[in-house]
Amino acid sequence: MSDPMKSIFVTFLPVEGWYLLAPIISTISTAMVVISCIREKKHKETLGFMVLMINLADLHFCASKLLFSALDWTYGRWSCPIYDGINHFGLLASVIWGAFFGHALLQVARAQRIEVLEKSIKTYKLIGLFVPLVIAGILPFTEYAIYYEADTKLCVHYFTNTDQYPGSNLSYIFLAQVPIGVVCALSLIWYTKAYKQLRSLEVEGNMITLIFYPAIIIVCWAPILVSGLFFMSLGTVGDHKRLLSAFEAVGQLQGFLDAVIYGGGPKLFKKLCHCRKRNRKDPATQALVASYREDDSFKHEVSSLDDFKENAPLPEN
Repeated sequence: MSDPMKSIFVTFLPVEGWYLLAPIISTISTAMVVISCIREKKHKETLGFMVLMINLADLHFCASKLLFSALDWTYGRWSCPIYDGINHFGLLASVIWGAFFGHALLQVARAQRIEVLEKSIKTYKLIGLFVPLVIAGILPFTEYAIYYEADTKLCVHYFTNTDQYPGSNLSYIFLAQVPIGVVCALSLIWYTKAYKQLRSLEVEGNMITLIFYPAIIIVCWAPILVSGLFFMSLGTVGDHKRLLSAFEAVGQLQGFLDAVIYGGGPKLFKKLCHCRKRNRKDPATQALVASYREDDSFKHEVSSLDDFKENAPLPEN
């Protein structure tokens, strides 16, 4: 009979070893950003609120990982899936809000007005709360997280379907891999479009920063998701538990990276708004717009550079 320990991956670990350095670093860095946002009242602004939500979700995810790893003496049949559901909420909320930041950047790049986010932020709040809450609420009633007792009490996930846990792999796919994979894809699409839009506007600044936004989600979570599929196909983790733990630690670093990268995000949005103001103040642009306002056929249509571009006639040859 095969060793069951070779078919499981430990979700929460005893508080020891280098593995927990990642959530400790992320917890401290995200807590600092959250405190800063609240003290300086940045959360009252749309962008500040989004930065706060990203780091708050990261703080929830990393801090709960540390807390539940320390509460191994409370592990049981129901406490393990409940703990994992609470932790999973923070993970999903974090990646979703990170993707929304890309969608917001795309909207502002197109409109060059921060006000366009006033309507979208309501949708962001609804999806950012509802989707993680539903998935996390379903998790305790599935075979995603399982209590395992050997030499010590553990909360684990089986990477093989057994007679006792036939839905283990299916729950892992639909509760973790599918939602995170979809968010990674959307994040990549939105940030790529935003990058192209910003290039066309010739926004000043280091545009390489935009690559880091989607890269955080992809780099942090692609390894553990891909390796999860691989081990499920094998039906065993074998002797690769340290590799999985390393991939899990990389995922835990998302909080630290989010705290560093997203802190400078609002500056990029401000540059977009300044870009629009600069176009409005340009003397040549204003002269052209004014000349067409004098034409009766255009004076009700032309009020800005955007209207001028849409309504101005082609020059005669």
